[in-house]
Amino acid sequence: MYIWFSQYMLIWYANLPEETGYFITRTRGLWEPLFILNMLLNWAIPFAALLPRSPKRRPEILVKVALVVLAGRCLDLYLMIVPPIAQRSGATPPFGLWEVASLLVLAGGSAWIVTRALTQAPLTPVSDPYLGQSLTYHS
Repeated sequence: MYIWFSQYMLIWYANLPEETGYFITRTRGLWEPLFILNMLLNWAIPFAALLPRSPKRRPEILVKVALVVLAGRCLDLYLMIVPPIAQRSGATPPFGLWEVASLLVLAGGSAWIVTRALTQAPLTPVSDPYLGQSLTYHS
C-alpha cells in the first residue's frame, strides 16, 4: 500500500497528467469497489488489527491478518495487470476459471515446496547448548 501511495503522491505532486491514466482506469466503473477493497485489505484492516499491542502477541490473530494481507496482495496484483487487458475486450473485471485455477496452482505449488523443504531438515537446531533455555523463555 505504501508503494502505491508513493506512486500516487509523486504523480499528484509533480503534476504528471500522462501518468494519471493508471489510477483513472482503476477508480472508475466496476473497478472502483475492487480498488477500495484493495486499500482495505492492504492497509486499513491490518493497521486497525495490529495497532493495539495484544493482537501482535496472539499467533491466531497474526495468522488471520497475514491471510488478509495475502488476499490483498493477490487483489493488488490483479489490479495491476488486468485493467489494461480488460479495456481492450470490455469494461467489466473478468474473474473466471483461469483466474481461480492460476491461484490454486500457485497456492498448491507453494505449499508443496514448503512442506518438502520442511521435511528435509530438522526444525530445531541440533546440538545447540542454549536450546533448553530458549524453549522455556517467556517475555
